[in-house]
Amino acid sequence: MWRVSQRYLLLLTLLAACLCCVNLVLTVWRSDSVRGAFGHESFLSSPADAISFTAIQPQPVDDLLVQQGDRIYLRGDWDGAPIVLEEYKLIFFTTAKVGCTVWKQLFRRMMKISDWNVHNTARLIPWNPELNGLKYLYDYNRTVASYMMIANDWTRAIFVRDPKERFLSAYLDKVVDNKDFFRKQCCLFTGACVAPARESLQGFFDAVQTCEDAHWKPQHRRMESKYWRYVNFVGHMETTSQDAEHLLKMIGAWKLYGQSGWGRSGNLSIFKTSAGGAGREHATNAKERFAAFYTPSLERQVELYYSGDYANSVMNLTTKRFLI
Repeated sequence: MWRVSQRYLLLLTLLAACLCCVNLVLTVWRSDSVRGAFGHESFLSSPADAISFTAIQPQPVDDLLVQQGDRIYLRGDWDGAPIVLEEYKLIFFTTAKVGCTVWKQLFRRMMKISDWNVHNTARLIPWNPELNGLKYLYDYNRTVASYMMIANDWTRAIFVRDPKERFLSAYLDKVVDNKDFFRKQCCLFTGACVAPARESLQGFFDAVQTCEDAHWKPQHRRMESKYWRYVNFVGHMETTSQDAEHLLKMIGAWKLYGQSGWGRSGNLSIFKTSAGGAGREHATNAKERFAAFYTPSLERQVELYYSGDYANSVMNLTTKRFLI
């Protein structure tokens, strides 16, 4: 009788352990699903940030522009909510692979943060919105946030990039130069997606059809469509230096924060450093390397994939063929 009880107890213990393991796997899987759905570098942020998305419930709709569930009002996504600089009446929508590292360094400098120019620290500064010292739209109640998003005396700015160049830049930075990023984002448990993606840009394109991330997600989906009409300054990656100067002069910040203090020696203006230089360690010179990775067929496929970007009248992107 005692032996039977022991066996029964052992069986129950093993069953409980198995159930705990299954529950743990499901929890991680749900977190991965949330990461993919929102397309952010959540494997670098805390698990609580990712899991918190599951708790978000639709809020009652009222007459305010900004709603509780809007992407630009959510925490967690590092390039979801725009950055707010009250002193300059500026709302800035950073976008992955469109100079976002330098922009965040600039805004930290404008916020008078002493170590504004640090990059890729242990605390993931300047990217981590929980630690970078910047203010975001979700730091304001919805009434104030809605006002700032429509007020005529506020500047709402975004910089955009040719989608084909941006897609190649994402491939070079997040797949070729970073063997772990793509696996963590797209096939954490199996790693099966990595080899085909690393083999060619075509392989990467095929893989991202089932894996979304902020670094290659279409730019027109950076915010809900209702917000685009309120964006009143659009800069372009191809003319970043000139457009950045124009924006900073508009808001009265050029001489203090943009004209000098950049580069390894601090003697350059913003966006005058070359790819790989200070603040641009993730830059890839994608435009110059276009022909080495694209084929005419792939160029057409990528163009179609990002057709929504080219169709967005606010972004004002021109469809141009690099290959015949």
